[in-house]
Amino acid sequence: TLGSLSMAALVWWSRWRSYPQTLGLEAQRHQLLAADTAADVQRCTAVGRGNVSASDFWAIASSVAEGYPVAYHKYLRLLALSLTGSLPTINAVGKKTWLARSCGNDWPKTGYTMVGFARLKNIAKLVLDVVSNGIQGDFAELGVWRGGSCVFAKALFDVLGETERGVHLFDVFAPLENYRGSQDFLAVDQKMVERSFDVFGVRDEGVQFHKGLFKDSLKKFAEESDSSKLAIAILRIDANFHDSYQDALYYMYDFIPVGGFVIFDDIMTHPAAMNAWKEFKQDQNLDETPIQIDKHSAYFQKKKAIKVDRSKMRPFTDANK
Repeated sequence: TLGSLSMAALVWWSRWRSYPQTLGLEAQRHQLLAADTAADVQRCTAVGRGNVSASDFWAIASSVAEGYPVAYHKYLRLLALSLTGSLPTINAVGKKTWLARSCGNDWPKTGYTMVGFARLKNIAKLVLDVVSNGIQGDFAELGVWRGGSCVFAKALFDVLGETERGVHLFDVFAPLENYRGSQDFLAVDQKMVERSFDVFGVRDEGVQFHKGLFKDSLKKFAEESDSSKLAIAILRIDANFHDSYQDALYYMYDFIPVGGFVIFDDIMTHPAAMNAWKEFKQDQNLDETPIQIDKHSAYFQKKKAIKVDRSKMRPFTDANK
């Protein structure tokens, strides 16, 4: 484990050194992470986005492994292609969907995740950052679909020798009325998600499932867990609704250590999710500002320790009504 961690740290440190030495170390980390998303944001948000070529598509898939030891690159590329349902043949993706798939703008029939390469790369960068910098804690995703993002995070922890880090999956694992017209496609039974981990060989006792509506499962987790002993280094929220985002932030933010990360899967295209974040930021006196990942997503790094004041939760507006 120590050897793997040292290798990852050296790789990350070698990239830091390319920035001006007048910047502080923390500023260098922040600038490097932000710069890595710029090309993805431009590609995935440009007006009249058009298409990408086959060679570009494969290159974008390879980018998920940037910063990792070279020995892991082909494995992580193959993992990204498999999880996004892009592996069988080019025809299985189709020229018209190459850009959509790479940007997480379609719902793959055979994939395990719909987040695309840009958001998988973001997960990879943040996992490498928390491991390289000794930020303690697990990975948690709230809203997991077929479990692909969590499978990816677990595989990343494993290749870096961080097998003691857990992965938490929060979902109702059943149809939700809020997703009218799409609930059957989006509803995935827990056993099917467990099978996803089995298929990729990354299921162990550290993979934990938390079933139920967020207002129940997250509240239970917060009440039964000790934030001084259990940390969430990376919290990924894929919830769509104001109430679900509010539950996620109010019940989980205390578990994130300073230096850990919060990922918002759909905050840039779902106003209700953005409103929940802005309310939480204002009510808890936070200074953090999310960095955009692609058309839909953004993330930020926790800069200061606070104790969340749950008395400031706003009235329910959608999912919890």
